[in-house]
Amino acid sequence: MASLTNLDERLFFLINKTMTYGFVDFFAVVILHKHLVFGLLVLIGGLCFLKGNPNTKKVLFVTALALVLADLAAYLLKGFFMRPRPCEVLSGIRVIVECANSFSFPSRQTTDTWAFALVLALSFRKYAPAFIALAVLTMWSRVYAGEHYPSDVLAGALLGASVALVALFLKRVFDAKKKSINEAGGILD
Repeated sequence: MASLTNLDERLFFLINKTMTYGFVDFFAVVILHKHLVFGLLVLIGGLCFLKGNPNTKKVLFVTALALVLADLAAYLLKGFFMRPRPCEVLSGIRVIVECANSFSFPSRQTTDTWAFALVLALSFRKYAPAFIALAVLTMWSRVYAGEHYPSDVLAGALLGASVALVALFLKRVFDAKKKSINEAGGILD
């Protein structure tokens, strides 16, 4: 376990101290803003409703469901693991935003972003690179800013992606059930 912790800290310092560029700090702060994902969801949601496509509205619902479930799962896991943030325990690091007053593992913002991004990427494959890029940039920005260890964001990405896949699976099950009810003469819309 000590070797994994050592590797985690070495990767953290590589990203946080060695790979720094002053002009990138502003960009990292923008990505770090906790309301970015939710703002994008509202924007995409508004566009979906304006478009009026029923499938797009379902995807928006599944995205919101995945986001809520991912956020709850990350919140509960933080309380279980209670890992301090690197900005609280490591000396000599760069901290470009105020150190949050919560635990570090898993990264909740990374979890939420991956849940959001993967549902949309798998539903709208044409835009998948943009959604995945947003999720990867979120991971990088959390470590770059001194808020999280690499393992925090990796765990957040895996958790968010898992929740997204479960939400999409539930949508598929519901759609199949709805189709069989409608084919049997019932109407479920």
